[in-house]
Amino acid sequence: MVSYNYPPVGAIGAVRTSKLARYLPDSGWRPTVLTVSRDRTKWSGGELEEGALRRVRVIKAPFPDILTMAKEALTRLGLVKDTGRPDEPAAPGGATRGGTARRLFSATRRWAAFPDRYLLWVPFAVVRGLIELRKAEYGAIYSTSPPVSGHIVAAALSRLSGVPWVADLRDPWRHPYIDFSPLQDRIDARLERLVLRRASALVTVSEPLADELLARNGRRPCGVACVTNGFDPVDASEGAPPSSDRFVLTYTGALFGLRQDPAPLLQTLDGLASEGSVDPGRVLVRFFGPREPGLDALIGGLAYPGMVEVCGVVPRGRALEAQRESTAVLVLLWDEPYTAKIYGGKALEYLGAGRPILAWNPSGGIIGDLLRRTGAGKAVCDREELHRVLLEWYGEFERTGTVAFHGTEPEIERYSWESLAGEMSSIIDCVAGVEHPGS
Repeated sequence: MVSYNYPPVGAIGAVRTSKLARYLPDSGWRPTVLTVSRDRTKWSGGELEEGALRRVRVIKAPFPDILTMAKEALTRLGLVKDTGRPDEPAAPGGATRGGTARRLFSATRRWAAFPDRYLLWVPFAVVRGLIELRKAEYGAIYSTSPPVSGHIVAAALSRLSGVPWVADLRDPWRHPYIDFSPLQDRIDARLERLVLRRASALVTVSEPLADELLARNGRRPCGVACVTNGFDPVDASEGAPPSSDRFVLTYTGALFGLRQDPAPLLQTLDGLASEGSVDPGRVLVRFFGPREPGLDALIGGLAYPGMVEVCGVVPRGRALEAQRESTAVLVLLWDEPYTAKIYGGKALEYLGAGRPILAWNPSGGIIGDLLRRTGAGKAVCDREELHRVLLEWYGEFERTGTVAFHGTEPEIERYSWESLAGEMSSIIDCVAGVEHPGS
C-alpha cells in the first residue's frame, strides 16, 4: 500500500489507508504500507499508535523537503514571514527585498510543487518499494492520492516488478481548487493519463467522481469503482453522553481559509438569539482544527460571540469524543459545483458518532441523499432552511434535553470500514487474479 499519508502523518487521507489496512487482513490480504519517514508539511501530527497495527507492516522512505527548508532559510534571513501553517506559502517580509524574495519563492514553488510538492519522495519510495518487492511475493500494489506522487511511485513499481496495481483517488488527480497555470494544466492532464494507464483498477470515493474518472481515463480490466470513506465502529466506543445543559454543535476538521464557510450557521444562530428564539447562554458551537484568523474576525462581529468556542487542534481521539458528546455535529461544504459530487470525509466519519448531522451544502448534491437514506441528519442549501432546522432542533432540545438520532442501522453499516475494506478486497482480488487470497 503506497500512501504518503499514514499515521503519524496528520491528514484525513491517513485515516483511509490505516482503516483499510486494519480490516483487509479479514479478507485474507496482508498489507505492507510504504509511507514517508518524516513529514513537516501538515498542520498537525497524528497519533503513531493509529498506524501501529498488529497485522500490518510499515516501511518508510525519506522525503527531502526542499520547499520547507527554503522557506525556513528565508524566514531566518527576514526576507519572508512565516504564516504559521506549513502547508501555506510564506507571507511578505515587509521590506522591498522581502517582497522580491517572496515572489521568487512563489514562482519557484509553483514548479517545484508540480504536480505536487512531494515529487522528491518518489525516487526514494521507488527504491524502498523495489527492495521490498524483491524480498517477498506480493499479489497487488495499492496506491492512494492525494498526493499524486504516490501513484507515480506505484506506476513505477508495477512496471518494474510486474505486480498489478489498484489506483485509489480520494480526490480527482486535478483537484478543481489547485491553481495551475494553463501550461501546467495541459502537462498535468497528460501526466494523469500517462501514469494511470497501467492501473488495472481505478477507485474513487463517490459515484459522480467515478463517472468522471471513467470518462477521463477509460475502462479498466477490473473496473472503475466507488469505495467511499467511512467510520470505524472501534472508534465509536463509550464516551461522555451528550450534554443536556447546552445545545452543543461541533465541527471537527480544517476550514481551509473559510472556504468551508461557517458564517451562515453562526450568523443564523446569532439572529435567533437576537430575536429571543434561542437562549445564547445555552448554545455552544465548537470548532476543533487549525486556527483561522478569519474565524476569529467572524466571531468578533457577532452580537453573541460567547456562543462560539475555538478549540484548536486536538488528538484524533479527542475529536471523536467531542463528536459523541455533542447535541449534533456539523458538516460545512464549499459553495462550489465540485462539492455536489462528494460526501466529505467528516460526514461519513460522523456516522459512527450516533449524533444528528447538520450539513451546510449550498451547492446541493449527494450528501443530502446520504443523510436521507441513512436517516442520520439533514442537509440544507439556503439560510431560510438553515433557520428552520436550527429552530426545530433547538425546540426539541428544550423539550427533551437532546436531539434524537434517527439513523437506520443497516444503511449506516454499509459505511463501516470493515464493510468498505471488503469492497476494496474484492477489487484487489480481481486485480491479483485470485478468488481467495492466502491468509
